[in-house]
Amino acid sequence: MKQIKSNKICFRVDSSNFIGIGHIKRSINIALSLQDEGFEPIFLTKNFQQNNYSEITKAGFRNISINSEIKENINLKDEKNWLCCDWQDDASKTYKELKSLDCSVIFVDHYGVSKKWESYIKKKGIFLITLDDIGRDHVADILIDYSFWKSRSNFKNISDKTLILYGKNFLPLDRRFIDFKPKSKNFKKPNIIISTGGFDNENLTEKVIDCLNKKNIDAFDKIIIIVNKNVKEKIESVLNLSKLKYEIHYSPNALGKFYSESDICIGSSGVSALERVYFQIPQLIFVKANNQSETAMNLEIKNMALVEKNLDSNSIKSSINKFLNEAKLEMMHQNTIDFFNLEGAIKISNEISKRLLINND
Repeated sequence: MKQIKSNKICFRVDSSNFIGIGHIKRSINIALSLQDEGFEPIFLTKNFQQNNYSEITKAGFRNISINSEIKENINLKDEKNWLCCDWQDDASKTYKELKSLDCSVIFVDHYGVSKKWESYIKKKGIFLITLDDIGRDHVADILIDYSFWKSRSNFKNISDKTLILYGKNFLPLDRRFIDFKPKSKNFKKPNIIISTGGFDNENLTEKVIDCLNKKNIDAFDKIIIIVNKNVKEKIESVLNLSKLKYEIHYSPNALGKFYSESDICIGSSGVSALERVYFQIPQLIFVKANNQSETAMNLEIKNMALVEKNLDSNSIKSSINKFLNEAKLEMMHQNTIDFFNLEGAIKISNEISKRLLINND
């Protein structure tokens, strides 16, 4: 490992209509804390359509496009294909950018980046930090996995030379959440937040609205809907037929305000599900991808959520009816209290800073 001479850290992360915004969100949260430590974070991304890269520039970071191939007719249900090109192509072009930036540290948050990709980068003398919560093998210098149900035994295939930061204390939540307090919950007439992911390809928001429209108009106080601006016309046509009290927000910059106003949630899994736990919100989780399943199921095991994997209208209706039980909601709420904190990104950046200093000694 060569000495780290630059304070630059490049983040290799992507966003698209098939890659959830959670990767961008958690990378930005860590980048902000690294910036506080004196580092210069720079983002390296592929120019996928329907991305959320505006979040990177809004946070004040430079975003550089990796000009690797984007193949068509790929099975995007399998996250291993999410680079949409041969791993050699992406790895070599990533290294080219690192070299041009005189950057010898990379932070990877990408389910499509393989162990072969990592090995290529490591052999070039790059210090490698990987965030991965789906239990794959890695050759990173630092591995971050905030899965709250895991222990050291889950990482037996990882080298002893790798610093492993695991467990819920390393969950990098948004620092801005400190400005919002969890709502005192009302499960008799709740505020519901519906948030089914950045790009609702399964039309879950529409299916949930249709189901709630059949409920008693006095059953809910307010329904907060978070959707991408790309589906604005479609969602509004559905809402025009509703008698319920709705409040709709298109592609908001941050969700802390809306979480703080919500009693319960109907939404997708992933990073957002963990954010809701911080705000002590019982939730019905729809699992839209295989890589979301383990987190959702472990939230259900902890009695913090109800999980539905079948996304047809009848299954959604049945799960909503099961979810809207006052005693069940109260139990879920109690189990979420003080489960997560906002120190994760700071802890990660502190550990990265310490390890890089060791490498420079």
